[in-house]
Amino acid sequence: MTTTLTRFNQHRDGYTKRDEHQIGQGHSGADDINLLVQDFNASKRPAKALSFGIYEDGEMNGATWRKSSAIILDYRIDARHLVEEVAHISAAADRLQVGYWLLDCQERYGQRTLAVIIPLHETVSKDRYARLVYVLLEEMKAHGCRRFTAKGTSAMTHQVHLHAASDCAWVDGPALNATQKIKATKHAAQNFERDRFTIGAQAAAVQLEKPPLTACDDGLFEGL
Repeated sequence: MTTTLTRFNQHRDGYTKRDEHQIGQGHSGADDINLLVQDFNASKRPAKALSFGIYEDGEMNGATWRKSSAIILDYRIDARHLVEEVAHISAAADRLQVGYWLLDCQERYGQRTLAVIIPLHETVSKDRYARLVYVLLEEMKAHGCRRFTAKGTSAMTHQVHLHAASDCAWVDGPALNATQKIKATKHAAQNFERDRFTIGAQAAAVQLEKPPLTACDDGLFEGL
């Protein structure tokens, strides 16, 4: 099973699609992403933005975005306390009981972020992507994650930006079955407040054994 990763050139008014890659899920996918980081650092005109969406050629926007093969939950972090931030966010992500990549990245204008990237068992439409982000962000909060997302407390994003020290690691677990997840949380949207999303569905069972994490050379993800 593979995941689609699309790279974009960033320019003053937006983004233009550069190329599309099929990467492995799991540890091999983390290796593939780290190879793209190496390419980012070696290139004179690096592709700064990554997405796991499938797009038509041209600009990256809502009109050209067709489907997604992974969910991105991108959290703002304090770069002075990276190890603590990684531990805090991954502790909540572990309890989602799915496999995920952790990618050290940034917002467009340089704010450091940590993305939890969850590969999907099947591609999903924009509407289903929004629904899954909505549900997963609330579950992350229910599991103790107290960080703001890159786009705001409950807003979604479908891209991340690399920086020179970006690094990716994989936490073992299954790909998310989007159809089953949406069906299991079909009543979640009933508990809706104007400025805050809440979920009434029962939280996922606590995972008793923490899945292994692939360590990176800089030690950022070690010991979690």
